Amino acid sequence: MRVFLVTLLFLCTISCSETKDNSYLKFGWQDFEKGSYSNAIANFEKAVERGEDETEIETGIAWCHLKLENFTESFTFFNSALERNKNYKNAISGLGILNYESLDFRRSALILESLLE
Repeated sequence: MRVFLVTLLFLCTISCSETKDNSYLKFGWQDFEKGSYSNAIANFEKAVERGEDETEIETGIAWCHLKLENFTESFTFFNSALERNKNYKNAISGLGILNYESLDFRRSALILESLLE
């Protein structure tokens, strides 16, 4: 019985870690790092269907749109992520960079300075 329980716990641990390693969120960030922004967006959207962290998903999609220079979409997704978690630093920094890329240097500085507080 004890061997069975240890084996069962081991298998549960492996399956849980495989789920994390195989998450669409992770695949989305890997595609983002490769510069495959459209593929990354597709993986982030699949992550939504699986109930993964929506704040991080929206932030990932926003970063992809920023890299694709779709500034309106990027702004929408960064703001949506910040509505879920107003202190999410990845979304705050993205919004600051988005404003910089949009040539709103003053707003960019204000947003990025808020990360130092």
